[in-house]
Amino acid sequence: MKKLILKLFQSDMRSLILIVGSFLLSITSLSQDFSSLKNCKVLRSAEFSKESLWGHINGGADLYLEYGFNILHFTELRVDSFTIRVEDYEMSDSESAFGIYSISHFKCSPLSDIPVENCQSRYQLQLLSGNHYISIVNSSGTVHEQQIALSIAKLLLENIGVAHFTLPGLFNHNLFKDHLRNLKLYKGILALQNAATSLVDYFQNYQNYLVYSLSIPLSQSYLNISLVNFVNNPSPGDFPVAYGFDTSPDESFMQYRVKISPSVFVLVEYDEPATLEEESFIKNILVHLETLEIQ
Repeated sequence: MKKLILKLFQSDMRSLILIVGSFLLSITSLSQDFSSLKNCKVLRSAEFSKESLWGHINGGADLYLEYGFNILHFTELRVDSFTIRVEDYEMSDSESAFGIYSISHFKCSPLSDIPVENCQSRYQLQLLSGNHYISIVNSSGTVHEQQIALSIAKLLLENIGVAHFTLPGLFNHNLFKDHLRNLKLYKGILALQNAATSLVDYFQNYQNYLVYSLSIPLSQSYLNISLVNFVNNPSPGDFPVAYGFDTSPDESFMQYRVKISPSVFVLVEYDEPATLEEESFIKNILVHLETLEIQ
């Protein structure tokens, strides 16, 4: 009996050593990523899988999982006297990373010093490269902390590489070039509920879809363009909006739906234009969509 207990104890100890060793190796590898930063100390570092993500962002994990999540590399740094939190979300693909990035940034401005899509506010720098969505958060919003965040971003890009996201061809048109920072990608009902409640009713009965949605401000309202892909499945015949021109059920705005392929369509929603310039702008968009239509 004593031999059996000793054997079990030794086995458990070996397992514990392996677990601790792997954890320390993880911390070491994460720490090395920031070793070139001056006056930098790693306070905490961890990796969160699909199963453990709830332990880091309780209440928000399901949204990342809906988009397609692999692993989160988390590091808390002390640089000079400032505390910086670095979150590198490694998503399943570049589309998933773009989706999370697109619904996470607002009221921020791009930095020309960073060679990938990015957005900086006083307290946060966000960037997108390949299948990585990265958030760098400081605690005080000082100019010096923002410079530290920039240095961290450049260092991370050296490690993961620079990769640009390719937008759907629909949006590669001069009509949209000044508005592309407003382009969002929704990959399920949770994303729509969080960031596009006006679209929820259209999709609440469906699954396996992608919605690229671009909101363009007009003088008195907005024009919304949604590129909808039912991911290699035919578009449902009972979708709430018919093909061609229509008005919303409450007749408050115009709708136009055009088929691009059996599984892809575009939905445009807009109010009556307030100016001749806006009328011409909307007309040009509709003409552009007609060139993509299939029968």
